[in-house]
Amino acid sequence: ERKVSAGTAAAAALEAADPKEAVDELADSLVGTPVEEMKPKRQSKPEPKPKSVLELSGEEQLRESIGLFLDPLDHDLARVVPEREAFSAVLECSIRDHERFLRADKQMEEDARAILRRQQEAEAAAEDDGVAGEITLGAEIVQEQEQEQEAQKEKDVQKRR
Repeated sequence: ERKVSAGTAAAAALEAADPKEAVDELADSLVGTPVEEMKPKRQSKPEPKPKSVLELSGEEQLRESIGLFLDPLDHDLARVVPEREAFSAVLECSIRDHERFLRADKQMEEDARAILRRQQEAEAAAEDDGVAGEITLGAEIVQEQEQEQEAQKEKDVQKRR
């Protein structure tokens, strides 16, 4: 069996007509390949980042794409309880991190930004509802207490009769 490098297989996979065949071929070529070899290679002096992933070569596109799914394992524990982060902030960070891929498809970029805007609007509305809800809840509690006091007074009046 001939050993094919991941880069050569990636280039062949990108040129294949059938996407399923391309994925299968690529997966076969990556079996046994250490994760470190699949990560984008660091160079001694940084090159300017392309505006879009489409400006990369086939092998670089593949490395970038696979890199999206590689999560480093971190076993460090924080000394404090982490602050809750708004989901819109998480989305915004994700959009920023994957900007190169989003720029490859203008519609995808617009969709991602629209989702972010909707989430931000929903969070703002939820904050407004939360304040209004607290006011309403407070008013309901006061009203309930008044009703209980009136009912108690009526019971006292009936006992005296």
